[in-house]
Amino acid sequence: MLSERGSRRQCYDSTRIIALASLVMASLGCQQGPGTPGSTPESATIDLTESYNRAVGQMGQFDYDGAVKTLETLLGAAPAAMRTTVQTDLAIALLNRRQGEDLERSKKLLDEVRAADPKNLRAPYCRALLEYNEGATATAQDLFRLVAEADPSDSYARYYVGQCLASTGDHRGALDAYRECQQIDPYLRSAYYGAFQAAQRLGDREGAKAALTDFQRLAVNPRARLAELKYTRMGPKAAVNSPASSKPTGQILPEGPTFKEPTPLPIEGGESIAWRRVLPGETTPSITVVDVNRDGASDLFITGAVEGSSGAPQSLLLIADDGKYVPQPESPLSETRNVAAALWGDFDDDGLTDVYLARRGPNQLWRQTESGQWEDVTESTGVAGGALQATDGAVYDLDHDGDLDYVITNADGPVQVFSNNRDGTFREHAEELGVAGGGRPTRRVLLADLDSDDDADILLLHAESPHEVLLNDRLWNYHAAEGFERLTEAMITAAVAADVDVDGRVELFTVGPAGLQRWGASSGWSPVEIASLDAGVADPNQAALGLFDATGSGELRAFAGQSEGWSVLNNDGETEAEYDAPGLVGPFAVINGDRGPEVIACRSGEPPVIWRAGPGRHPFALLSFSGRTDKAAEMRSNASGIGVHGSARFGERWAPIPESRPLSGPGQSLQPIAMGAGGAEKFDFIRLLWPDAVSQTELDLPLGERHDLVETQRQAGSCPLLFVWDGERYVFVADLLGAGGIGFNLGRGEYYPARPYESFLLPEGVLRPKGGRLVLKLGEPMEEICYFDAVRLVAYDLPPGWEMTLDERFGASEPLPTGEPRYYRRSLSPLAASGAGEEDVLAAVRKTDRRAAPLRRRDRRFIGMTDPHTVTLTFDQPLDELTAPTLLFDAWVEYPYSQTAFAAWQADAVYTEPTLEAEGADGRWREVFARFGYPAGTARESSAPIDPKRLPKGARRLRLTTNMQVYWDRLAIVDAEPCDEVIRSPAKLVAASVADVGFSERVVGPQRHTVYDYGCRPPFGDARHPRGHYTEFGEALELVEQTDDALAIIGPGEELHLEFDRPSNSPPPGWTRRWVVEADGWCKDADLFTQDAGTVQPLPRNLPEADEASRSRRETLHRQYNTRYRDGY
Repeated sequence: MLSERGSRRQCYDSTRIIALASLVMASLGCQQGPGTPGSTPESATIDLTESYNRAVGQMGQFDYDGAVKTLETLLGAAPAAMRTTVQTDLAIALLNRRQGEDLERSKKLLDEVRAADPKNLRAPYCRALLEYNEGATATAQDLFRLVAEADPSDSYARYYVGQCLASTGDHRGALDAYRECQQIDPYLRSAYYGAFQAAQRLGDREGAKAALTDFQRLAVNPRARLAELKYTRMGPKAAVNSPASSKPTGQILPEGPTFKEPTPLPIEGGESIAWRRVLPGETTPSITVVDVNRDGASDLFITGAVEGSSGAPQSLLLIADDGKYVPQPESPLSETRNVAAALWGDFDDDGLTDVYLARRGPNQLWRQTESGQWEDVTESTGVAGGALQATDGAVYDLDHDGDLDYVITNADGPVQVFSNNRDGTFREHAEELGVAGGGRPTRRVLLADLDSDDDADILLLHAESPHEVLLNDRLWNYHAAEGFERLTEAMITAAVAADVDVDGRVELFTVGPAGLQRWGASSGWSPVEIASLDAGVADPNQAALGLFDATGSGELRAFAGQSEGWSVLNNDGETEAEYDAPGLVGPFAVINGDRGPEVIACRSGEPPVIWRAGPGRHPFALLSFSGRTDKAAEMRSNASGIGVHGSARFGERWAPIPESRPLSGPGQSLQPIAMGAGGAEKFDFIRLLWPDAVSQTELDLPLGERHDLVETQRQAGSCPLLFVWDGERYVFVADLLGAGGIGFNLGRGEYYPARPYESFLLPEGVLRPKGGRLVLKLGEPMEEICYFDAVRLVAYDLPPGWEMTLDERFGASEPLPTGEPRYYRRSLSPLAASGAGEEDVLAAVRKTDRRAAPLRRRDRRFIGMTDPHTVTLTFDQPLDELTAPTLLFDAWVEYPYSQTAFAAWQADAVYTEPTLEAEGADGRWREVFARFGYPAGTARESSAPIDPKRLPKGARRLRLTTNMQVYWDRLAIVDAEPCDEVIRSPAKLVAASVADVGFSERVVGPQRHTVYDYGCRPPFGDARHPRGHYTEFGEALELVEQTDDALAIIGPGEELHLEFDRPSNSPPPGWTRRWVVEADGWCKDADLFTQDAGTVQPLPRNLPEADEASRSRRETLHRQYNTRYRDGY
């Protein structure tokens, strides 16, 4: 249903929005001749053009209120020929804003358009959407059918015909409509799910299974779309567009060749360099590209091309400088010998690029300490690997824990894996992981997501088949893949991976004696022969293969090395160009420049040659990626951005973003990606998936520029957010069920037990009635699943002089929190408070003001971990004299994720929960409550009981110690005691519903204090639904009115709306009423290391011993309500 969204103001970063409207428009082209009624002068037409473009942009940013105002102004000034267009667009804006009488105004405008222009199809289509939303399916069906018959290409109209038929019980007719829709538009996912439901109702199990399989298959395909009653998903006839069209894509290529004729690489003093002559059978040179000194230019590192003084092949570092390359003979990198492959990446995330040199002999790791200064850290990091003959390697975040690891292949020994501990050391454990290749000679390694589950799998190309495909089970577990037998038995000399057809699934391209072949899931991992190549591709020392956009078309082409040159081939196997250069030795390399790829290759005994970009190309954009924004920011992905993949959209076309290693090696470059857009002026948007499985969207990236893209440091998971009506608006109070997180990773195969309940004491006075009811909302703006079993609202009326708190926290040791109320009349605030450095922090911890005691984070390796920090409190009387001393704390915490907890475990770093100590009269500190816990999320009041028997006699000082990122706002001691006069009054839950409401804006303030703005909710976010069945939108009262394991399940952008009757009694005069929210439930994020991440199943249970009747009721309710399948965007 169309749910009330409220006003949309431009209060969020528009680069984060997935859906968009085109903002580059030509003139309206609708002027009338002079003297005609409604004509406007040229200046007015220009103003109308600007106004229309503004309205398009406002709708694209979901600023519906702004769009309504712009279109209302435009309607008053529009010429007669434009009037029905503006009326329709204004009706669409009102339909989406939905304030007051907006829907009635929308209907009226659409009826006026239909009367004035009976051939207009947008008006009846939008009118049908309104009727469908209000349940008038018969009227809606007639209108949708009218549009579908008048425009057979409109898949959305045909889909909604099926929806209307299904709602009346005509499932056969609905199934026919869905299948017709699939024929019109194979990428409209909703039609497959509709067919699945219709086939189920008709008893066609095989048909239902096939439809659901297609629906799930399209989940990873960026071309796929959903039909929903929200802007950008309602179909093209319900979109606001400027009457003029933008410049079409797919322009004719400029005249001239794609590449110029080869020329010697311009090297300063190159004539004095002793270029090595490579004899047949000898190891060939390797070239990698990297910006060593961070000046924006591509430098070169060439191994084995120079004759060393000892006769061993020597390396050469060349720094780009004003069109030429300057050798760096004094650099220690130029002195390295016998290097087989250079792997570039910032392993310590300090912003400087480092290099791992895989050698014939002990390997080396060089850390860049400042620009151009290098330190050999091989011994301290433990990555030498022994005296083996390395052939290749890869640098990648293998375990997706946020740092870079190394995989090294060898000709005379096992594959080696060096796992980054984030403390300056590595651990070699290929044998333990089962990826050592059985000790067989291995030539190349390729990392790619072969099974489309967001993690990196491994292809090992051995010297002789069979090769190995190892699928990543995460947590450092791999298994040999099934179904890849044709691939592993093939004779392959080089391989690369990319999603060339942008269907969300990676394809492999290989070369060998059989020529160029393509492999993918769509062909059952059987080869598709693309082209025959000459015998050079069968030589492992000469074979090279890459995937690049050669012309700026947005399409990847295969660059294949051959005996004495290289070729560019399209996906149909057609050779688009051949480039000959006798005397080439070793695989070529590619430099991504402002004009796209340029090719460089070594020659025997001569300087390298380069094929510069020719004039026959469209413009390019350069894209670079980084997981770090600045040294003070949190970081979840590696600083080098290695492992990012995605796709770009321009006009009606998609372009794949190449993988981080688009060339087969040996070696791994680190440089921006060069992409074209077929002559378009910009990419409308690009969608990225980072190595930590966080998705991100960037809008409007012009061609001809470099774009340095950093991972948005958004919260990928937390727990449901609680909003309450305060008399004027819905305000954020806190998040709930933080301790109810399912599958939180503590280490390899260890998970934190979930606590499926939490009580929350609302701040005094925040909850106000709305229409006679008390209204709460539990929303989910992150990539997470929430499971709600029951929600209660309870009033506590306290006599004068009494206050209350709750025994609530994220408990880590006994006694664990109970959620029960604790009453007190006596509260002690500290007289003095000091931090770890004895600095005075009393002002920070005496009152709740969201200004917490400071803490230091010199070690930023792990989110949520800090330097050990303490707060020492001094009171004016002995605490052991209290009957039931209780620590009261207002605070908040920056949670780690499963990913970072696993990374910390791997590095032997331990998150230590806060511990409470007391100082006795003798000056000795004693532990009072070890690991008592911390606030379970955003800012809130929590408490922990103190056993008076553990307090030393005369204790007046307490000390809190932790290395977790806990911000202490207010600290006090209260003396808990029973209060028999308290009146407890549960409010009756009278309404509960699930709705799609959008993504509340997250606002992070100083000290990571976080709030959410319910008034700013774009309907889309960078969040995917984990696959599974969710609660249908609408009524859900039966699911949450009692604790019975019958669950209301919501996902990203959705909420559980709750309404309670006010208790009939009012508090006596002078008494205080406090409200407590009691929630039973769980949450589960989509972190790669969370147990069962990415799926709704298995459903959690709180009552495993329930009787048969209770289990039957639960299953019945789930079948009735939890029927909405979602997967992906």
